Amino acid sequence: MKISKNMWEKQHWPFIAPMLLTACFLAAVLFGGVFWSGVVLGRGSTLIWYSVSVILCLGLQAGVGVWQLVLQEKRHRTAEVEAQNHLNALKAELDESTRAQTALRRAHDTALAANEAKTRYLVSVSHDVRSPLNTIYGYAQLLERGNPFPPKKAGAVIRQSTEYLTSLVEALLEVSKIESKHVEVQSDVVSIRDLLEHVIMMFRVQAQVRGLKLDFIVHDPLPTTIRTDEKRLRQILVNLLSNAIKYTDEGCVTLSVHYRNEVARIEVSDTGAGIAPDDLERVFEPFERGCDAQTQRGGPHFSDRAISYHLA
Repeated sequence: MKISKNMWEKQHWPFIAPMLLTACFLAAVLFGGVFWSGVVLGRGSTLIWYSVSVILCLGLQAGVGVWQLVLQEKRHRTAEVEAQNHLNALKAELDESTRAQTALRRAHDTALAANEAKTRYLVSVSHDVRSPLNTIYGYAQLLERGNPFPPKKAGAVIRQSTEYLTSLVEALLEVSKIESKHVEVQSDVVSIRDLLEHVIMMFRVQAQVRGLKLDFIVHDPLPTTIRTDEKRLRQILVNLLSNAIKYTDEGCVTLSVHYRNEVARIEVSDTGAGIAPDDLERVFEPFERGCDAQTQRGGPHFSDRAISYHLA
């Protein structure tokens, strides 16, 4: 509606003039101090002020609607974030459960493999035990019947068989101690040279019988004494030298020692066929038996090496 001076009497014009000057009105819709939208009114009379109040109400309603839309959008985004966080938590729990199940399966497979290895080991050891027992029983029968057999030779065979049986029993006991973690280590003052020379003397005859050369090499000056567990060190060296001589067909077996920075490093090496590549990962596993790399014959029990490894 357009208002002109002709529509009003002159006595009303002083009151209308200010209204005409302020008739241009902007109804703004604000949200958080930010201008969103607005409506512009043209010049008019008192009807304009009525219209202004209506548009202001409409603007307020529009602002409320916009605010509701914003809140709804915020709630929607919050719900999305919470849903994503919940999904991530569920995924993490699923991953953890999967890892736990995988570890459980591996542990189960390892336990089964260990039990199978123990079974194979016991079958093999039972055969190893039966052989010297049969020898002792046979010679005992010969002596009882009074057969013309040199007693000294019979006594030597019985003694050797008994020593072999004792070594098998001791190996089984050591493995059981290692598994139950009941191995005790002592700290003794030991003459390292005397200990090594004594161990070498133990295997001189055995090496000569097999046609092997047994070397003892000292690379560095040795101290008079060292501190170690003499019994355990001797056991380790006996296990390693026994296996080296038993499974070396020709050549030599060498026991060498280095001493630097107050640390003695003792090595046993041989010219045998070695260990098959498939057995290298199991070389220190108890209750396992290796296979000769060249002839594929039954190799040494890994229990001796496992004992030596855990004792060291």
